[in-house]
Formats: sequence, structure tokens, C-alpha cells
Amino acid sequence: MPSEIERLELVSKPYTRIGVSLDLGSLDARVLSHAQSLAQLNGAHLILMHIVEGVGGQLFGKQAYDDETRDDMQHLEKHAEEIRNTGIDVQAVLGFGRVPKEIIRIAKEQKIDLLIMGGHGHSGIKDLIFGTSVSKVRHGLKIPVLVIQ
Repeated sequence: MPSEIERLELVSKPYTRIGVSLDLGSLDARVLSHAQSLAQLNGAHLILMHIVEGVGGQLFGKQAYDDETRDDMQHLEKHAEEIRNTGIDVQAVLGFGRVPKEIIRIAKEQKIDLLIMGGHGHSGIKDLIFGTSVSKVRHGLKIPVLVIQ
């Protein structure tokens, strides 16, 4: 005699603050497209984030105002403005230093309830050299992390 299948209690949870980690590279358009769609469906606020990894960012943190920091903020603000033009509430936040640690810090500080990030598909030796930001981030947070390939 087959056992009864337990009925699942499914509860919808709207996302209100969606974090979007960008590396200002080739995956950003895809990541932003997914983020924009989810924000529109949920009426959510987007927090675009990028981590300045250069020497200035590593050494001086928020006090770094080198060319890399200015360029990164300009790119991030450009993306934010494009999304604002669609009617979505969005803000841009820069972090400085180690990528996983800063993404986790910003996500917690901004009270994000969903994080979207690009997965670069490194494997093998590249993962050993570059580390796996996605893995470190998802283990450091207690919120859903959507990885876009």
C-alpha cells in the first residue's frame, strides 16, 4: 500500500530588495535583464553593486578616489539610470577590497532579500587560482542567490 504524500505548505514570498552584483563585464546585460524582470514582477527596489578590486580599493577602501573607482562608479550609475528610466527604484553601491566579503557585507547592510550575480563558469585550475566568489557568497548569506550564466 503506497504511503500518503505529505501536502506541502507553499507560501509566496515577494522580493522587495534585490541585490545585483556586477563585475562591469560581459555578463552584466544578462544579469541586469533578469534583475529588471524580477523587480518589475515584485515591485522591488534594486541595489546594484560592484566591488573595486584594484590597489587603490584594496589599500584605501572608501577613501580611494582613483581612476578605477571613478570609472566603476560612472559605469554603475549609467546602468542604474537606464533601469530608473523604466520606472524601477534603483541605487548604486560600490564596495572595496575582497569581492565575496564585500558582496556579503553590502547584502546584509542593504537588507537584501534576493541576490543576483553572474557565474563565470570557471572550472578546474581557474577556480583554484581565482577562487569561487559565488560559492563563498552563497555560504555567507542566508538569502536566495540566483546565479546567471
